[in-house]
Amino acid sequence: PRATFFAESVFSERFGAPYCMFKLGCKGPLVRCDVPERGWINGVGGCPNSGGPCIGCTEPGFPDLFEPFTEAKLPQPLLPPRLEAAIPAARRLERPLETPPSGFPYFSGAAFAAAALATAMAGLYLRKRRREG
Repeated sequence: PRATFFAESVFSERFGAPYCMFKLGCKGPLVRCDVPERGWINGVGGCPNSGGPCIGCTEPGFPDLFEPFTEAKLPQPLLPPRLEAAIPAARRLERPLETPPSGFPYFSGAAFAAAALATAMAGLYLRKRRREG
């Protein structure tokens, strides 16, 4: 449940907060582990589900690869070439956040581009699942 907060860059500043714990040393964004979904014992458990940060214990090279546990380290993401080419165009559309007299901020072009891209990718994913299933 905390992965959506990572995608939105909403991070916990202290343990016990309900947001992504990456800045507190959680390795969840780096590992490939299904424990938060299936649980450790009879569907119960998982580090983030119990309020603790993931320490990457299911990954090859544990614990040395993930030391120290308290530092937030994230590798540069690799994007497909089509998306990599779209980033400069989206950045050109972006403008500083402005607040009109109504008090509601304007949305930047990059925000609309990101929403359109996410919608398109979700549609492709669902279409693929329908064909397979």
